[in-house]
Amino acid sequence: FPASYEEQVRRQFDEAFEELDVGFGFGSLAAGADILAAEALLARGAELHVVLPFDRDEFVRASVLPAGEAWVARFERCLASAQNVVTATRGEYLDDPTLFDFCARIAMGDAIRRARHLAAPVTQVVVWDGVETGGTAGTSVDVGHWHASGRSSVVIGVPPGEPGAAMEPKRKVKAVLFADFAGFSRLSDAEVLRFQDGVMGQVAETLDGHRGVISSARTWGDGLYLVIDDVPAAAQVALALQEAVEGMDFARMGLEGIRGLRVAAHATPVFEGWDPVAQTPLVFGSGVTETARIEPKTPQGEIFVTHPFASLSVLSDDRSFDCQYVGTLPTAKGYGDLPLYSLRRRPGIR
Repeated sequence: FPASYEEQVRRQFDEAFEELDVGFGFGSLAAGADILAAEALLARGAELHVVLPFDRDEFVRASVLPAGEAWVARFERCLASAQNVVTATRGEYLDDPTLFDFCARIAMGDAIRRARHLAAPVTQVVVWDGVETGGTAGTSVDVGHWHASGRSSVVIGVPPGEPGAAMEPKRKVKAVLFADFAGFSRLSDAEVLRFQDGVMGQVAETLDGHRGVISSARTWGDGLYLVIDDVPAAAQVALALQEAVEGMDFARMGLEGIRGLRVAAHATPVFEGWDPVAQTPLVFGSGVTETARIEPKTPQGEIFVTHPFASLSVLSDDRSFDCQYVGTLPTAKGYGDLPLYSLRRRPGIR
């Protein structure tokens, strides 16, 4: 929006936050409306929760510094005063608007989850010129996501600004699921034959009921690697797999060494390409690696999901499952500690 509107926008933020009695705010910190909103939240003593789409320094170069050094100083002050700061992805920006959309959806989901925990109302407050850009990220897209969740927005209107250069998305946000069976590595050849026929056959039957949402499905031994179009669908696939395995009698199959299924799921921007070796479509990216590092640390019989997965899951109207915080736990191969959640079916719902 034009610089001359800064004071007017700030005043309207103050008025909106006072009327809504805002105690918590979730969003990013780009120059302009984001920082003005953050400053207004902090001025009224509300908690500020920041979500950055990618690495902090790269974000400053892309979304703060172009507006001038003064905005960088304001960014730093807000960041230092934030209750917590989340980085949506370890992936590089690569001029990909998908990462901004991903970041915005995580912030929305975080706000909804906090509101549910407090049994409090939640509202989106946006500065918007009302122009539908038709792009993959931006205010109009954010408003669309929020309204699709059945919620309303408070819009601070501004005149249309100069349209920015359109950027082509390079990635898509997908849910990635890794799973394997505890005890499989100790099976004999005869047991592996029984496992393939008895266990993996039933796994395939379970997945047959969800093929329409599965972009990619691969196996190796007892391992499953699934890419699924959206998070609520991925939650249903993960739950269906665990429920199917819970119903298997491994002793009757002659597979006493199998102790249960481990499932890890993540929501992440991924690249879609072609595997020149296997001659099949390929989904790849840093988020795929991250998911693979979570699965070995997941207890048998559990489904562990990431913060982005938990946040995006609440943007749908599917209330058949919950993501309950477990803690910040170490991942495999020294990949680092991550906040993880346990995905569970709500009692009495199948």
